[in-house]
Amino acid sequence: MNLRALAGEIIITDRELPTIFLQRAVPNLVIDIGGEGRHAEAWKLNLSPIKTLGPDRGSPIPRLILGRAEAIPLPNQCASVIFMERTPLRVEALREIRRVIRDDGTIILRHSIPPTLEPHRTACRFLPGRAFRRWFQVSGRWMQETVFQPRLAQSSLFQTSTGRLPVE
Repeated sequence: MNLRALAGEIIITDRELPTIFLQRAVPNLVIDIGGEGRHAEAWKLNLSPIKTLGPDRGSPIPRLILGRAEAIPLPNQCASVIFMERTPLRVEALREIRRVIRDDGTIILRHSIPPTLEPHRTACRFLPGRAFRRWFQVSGRWMQETVFQPRLAQSSLFQTSTGRLPVE
């Protein structure tokens, strides 16, 4: 395992981390894909070790895992929660999210939306489980949040044949 420190924080740089390390060190692993610090409890998966937004721009990203969504450097089914906000939703990234989320995990997608588009349409067809979605405004911009719970994959409310999801 290749670990190095940056400003007192551990940065994980290996493609393959031993599952035993994750189970002992991070039993409830929370990943924020593309994150820079919004979710304090999460490990931030980012290509840059330095924050690029906000008042802390230029400071180190805490709890950093160097990597990208299309090639998450973690073992299968190791994450209990995955956040993905304002990061492009590519099919390759969705495959990786599906690979690293635990069966009893939760996936939370949040993206700004133009009024007529559904940014999570592909994710609803691709990710397993029951999906819940809501829309809200932040600083005048509409956001869509979709929460997936893979363990509820057998639910009759999730219609995999049409890609439609229940609105609750």
